[in-house]
Amino acid sequence: MQQYTVVIPVLNDPGGITTTLRSLPLDDARLEVVVIDNGSDDHTPVVLAEFETHPAVTVMHEPREHSQFAARNRAIAANTAEYYVFIDADMWVTSGWLDEMDHALQTSEARYAAVGVELAMPARPTLFDRYDHHTGFPIRRYIATKQFAPTCSLIIHHSVFAEIGLFDARLHSGGDVEFGKRVVAAGIEITHLPQVMTHHPTRSTLRAHLHKAVRVGRGHAQMRRRHPSLFGGQHNLPRPGWVNRPSSAVPMPLRALFMLLTMVLTLARGVGFVLGWLEGGTARGGGSQQAEADPPE
Repeated sequence: MQQYTVVIPVLNDPGGITTTLRSLPLDDARLEVVVIDNGSDDHTPVVLAEFETHPAVTVMHEPREHSQFAARNRAIAANTAEYYVFIDADMWVTSGWLDEMDHALQTSEARYAAVGVELAMPARPTLFDRYDHHTGFPIRRYIATKQFAPTCSLIIHHSVFAEIGLFDARLHSGGDVEFGKRVVAAGIEITHLPQVMTHHPTRSTLRAHLHKAVRVGRGHAQMRRRHPSLFGGQHNLPRPGWVNRPSSAVPMPLRALFMLLTMVLTLARGVGFVLGWLEGGTARGGGSQQAEADPPE
């Protein structure tokens, strides 16, 4: 019987983590869940304390710089599962998810696998929900052109960490991209398991989209400064976000609004890149991912 550790970092999201934990089959003996509080200062710790009474749920704490990748590393280092399953603290799964995942992994023998992500809009979606639903999470494209799987939809066999190290905890965003590059460089295949489905809410506000764009841009700068050999040089500027541009199937004038929003978010990503580059001015060089990913306490 294969064993799975679900790893969920959370920061100030009591509603989201409640949704996620309630959806998981906590009574299944194959599953354990590790939630890492990344420094929450709201009601989240109270919610986690309630769920921690379940024997399948462990709550850990990793407040360092609110780094989601430091949080994930803490969970990996403290557990000995066969597979680590990474999802976000506002996602959910449906009945049969664990059986589908178990069957897919046994038949594919995958070591690094991307699963499906279905974006769910609210009953009365905003323009920003519709944009996110149309452009978000093109997993096949990420695998084909970016050589990575996002950590909201990722399964990794324990042997991969033993071979190439943990996530780079210094990165505030893009740690999954950098890790995917190392996976491919090590000759490990990226497997796509679209039949294993997870669900992610759409972002409903411009503020939420801008926050993500700035964070992604900041992560681009950190990756290019710290891993120049993987990302084409330290001075490589972020590419515009056209990889997720609206398709011609979207009717006008909605497509025009989507394109305008894409340009705005591309600008925000550029702002994040500049901020990340300036912040990293005293932290040059890539270093060892294994050593840097899990620094001492």
